[in-house]
Amino acid sequence: MGETLDVMTIGEYAGSIYCLRGALTDWVELKPDEEERAFAEMARAAREWLALDPRDSGTVRRYFDYWLYDVCGYERP
Repeated sequence: MGETLDVMTIGEYAGSIYCLRGALTDWVELKPDEEERAFAEMARAAREWLALDPRDSGTVRRYFDYWLYDVCGYERP
C-alpha cells in the first residue's frame, strides 16, 4: 500500500482506490477467520476492474459504488 501512495494521489478516483484497497486489506488483518473469503473478494475486485473500460466514467463510478458501499460497508454520502 505504501508503495502505491504516489500513484494514487492523481485522478478523480484516487480516494476511492485508496479506500477500496485499504478496506480489503484490513478485512484480512482484522478478521483472520474470514481470510479465504477476503482473498476471494480481492481477486474478484481485481478481475472486475481489469474487465471494465477505465475511460467510461459511469462504469468506473458504478464499480466503486458497489465495492465501497455494498461490499466494504462504507456509509453512502
